[in-house]
Amino acid sequence: MKILMFAYEKPAHETEIGNTTKDIQKILSSNDIDIVLLHDVSIAIVSSLYLTLGKSGEVLYNKTFIDKDHRVRHTAIGDFFICGFDKETCSLTSLAPKIMEQLKKDCQDPDVTHILLDNI
Repeated sequence: MKILMFAYEKPAHETEIGNTTKDIQKILSSNDIDIVLLHDVSIAIVSSLYLTLGKSGEVLYNKTFIDKDHRVRHTAIGDFFICGFDKETCSLTSLAPKIMEQLKKDCQDPDVTHILLDNI
């Protein structure tokens, strides 16, 4: 499945992984996974269930997803990826090419902390 990977303080990049639980655990280096589904845009934000801490013990906030009314929909911590979500089969899928390109364009600068969901 084609995903957009976000590593803390690095540009987002497209990559491909298998769609098994083990594949997801491997790319996130965690056995405990959190999946946030954004049904209105058919995407899933997949991350480790546990907080990612920096060297000084601070939480490593990565990106905040906001809607058109500037309400926070989700805040991703540490490394995470975005993929597609099929509502009919309730399964993770490849991210749609149009959404992939828009997110890559919006997120190339690792200093960008907010992602406006209206753009996708």
